[in-house]
Amino acid sequence: MNLFQKAKATIMHFMKNRHGCKLEMYDESVVEEQPLSTENITFSFCNINYLQDEAFISLVSDELKVPDDKVGIGIRRMIKDMRQDIICCIEYPYIDVYYRDTYYSFYSKKHCDYSRYCFRISFFSDDVNEHNFYDLNLSDKFYGYMVLRPTVRRVVGYTFLSPALFEEREFVCCLCKKDVSVYGRKLSVTGFPFCGQDGEAVSCAEISLMMMMDYFSHKYNKYSQLLPSQIIKILSRYSNERQLPSRGLPSDMISFVLRKIGFGIRTYTRQKEDADYEVYSNDEFKRLLYIYIESGFPIITCTSDHTYLVIGKENKIGEDNVKLVTINDNERPYKLIGYNEEITSFIVPLYEKIPVGGIK
Repeated sequence: MNLFQKAKATIMHFMKNRHGCKLEMYDESVVEEQPLSTENITFSFCNINYLQDEAFISLVSDELKVPDDKVGIGIRRMIKDMRQDIICCIEYPYIDVYYRDTYYSFYSKKHCDYSRYCFRISFFSDDVNEHNFYDLNLSDKFYGYMVLRPTVRRVVGYTFLSPALFEEREFVCCLCKKDVSVYGRKLSVTGFPFCGQDGEAVSCAEISLMMMMDYFSHKYNKYSQLLPSQIIKILSRYSNERQLPSRGLPSDMISFVLRKIGFGIRTYTRQKEDADYEVYSNDEFKRLLYIYIESGFPIITCTSDHTYLVIGKENKIGEDNVKLVTINDNERPYKLIGYNEEITSFIVPLYEKIPVGGIK
């Protein structure tokens, strides 16, 4: 075996037959005959750079039956701006509520064999390892987790990460607290939920709705999570077409879903020629967007071909040259972008009894 084959064999054997922290070399012909066990949950610790290693990417690709280039692209997009002093805990199998929902409503009905299980990668400060994991106070050492799911087009699933995990964090944004169980320990992390679209069952619009409601469900007791199948059920009363595979949602359907959940919706649209509905000039549109961001509201922004969340802004005063904090499934979480005129409209989910007399 060459070096790569030996590394892969070692990793696969380690995750299948874990005895303390001892690693042994085994012949790959023995290792690759069987997939990883789904009867017992296995955990292993590694440096963050190992996530980009060909051996790990190949392992995930084989288990999830996803092309290795898709796995590599997804992982690199997520970790490229992360700090380097990070240790990861790799967990398999993991059951993700959002993927499992789409599995039973869509993927299990396709003429392909899709796994029900995912990988979960949890992020810790670099002084954490499997030997001291139960002895340390992890309250300020846990930075959240990322899920890798068996969806061919995009592999990154539900993710909840702290902004402190990234090098660039000079901003203010909406955050909520989430309780998590990792390796038998109850932990908590503060951040904003993120998820990538899978390209089939959920598009960017559904993802924006799901992550918006995931945030509100952790922030306030009044609200609950919104699963993909629940979005389909709500829209079945509105749309004359089938919802799966997803073709995306226009802004009025996004507003309809939020209204049915119980929000008082405000939609703002940039001025267009020949528009037969209320529109706003470019300056007024920008002013209103920043007012809501300054007020602590997460908003759904729409362009001509994409939908994503804006949850905050750079830690600066004013509107000029102040970047926005986004939850965009085409980027990594908390990506800062400059204000641009590609945004054609934005949707604000307001508490139904909140007064908005000061905002047109």
